[in-house]
Amino acid sequence: ESEKVSTELKLGCGSYINKKRTANENLANSSLPATSSGNKRMKLDGHQVEKGEGPIGFDPWLIKKRITDSELRGGGRLRLPQLGVKEHILPNWDKECVDRIKIGERVAVTVWDCDTESKHQLLFNKATGTNATYGFIGQWTEKFVSRRGLKEDDEIGLYWDRINKRFCFSILNRASSD
Repeated sequence: ESEKVSTELKLGCGSYINKKRTANENLANSSLPATSSGNKRMKLDGHQVEKGEGPIGFDPWLIKKRITDSELRGGGRLRLPQLGVKEHILPNWDKECVDRIKIGERVAVTVWDCDTESKHQLLFNKATGTNATYGFIGQWTEKFVSRRGLKEDDEIGLYWDRINKRFCFSILNRASSD
């Protein structure tokens, strides 16, 4: 049985509203540290995500994909779905970076590996040609494939962390080893 706690909210000049809350509600609301932008952060399955971007239990991994054989080879490139990049990444970038990407330039980005809590520098670009794709190049193979032991059909997740201006990466599911 929860202990009842009363909190008082004052609005304007002296008016107020009394609202009774359970101790658990107060604990849940006060345990989220505020970020510099005023947003609250929460830990979801071991990953820091912004509160307010969806209901509790929402999945922050806006871009999910299965690793292909070509993405595992040395000198490889991680290809990201165009729709995911256009909807969830580019709208959060400044115009100069987006313009550079559109003309095929490489942009240095930080990728935070949420599983190992490590930061890595990669290059992000849009390949030109008929099969233009967005993706990571540079040390993708060394920093992620080799270091994390990625295999074909492993499922990874990514999202753009607007607060820290970096990609967040996680291995969501390992491929079954038959």
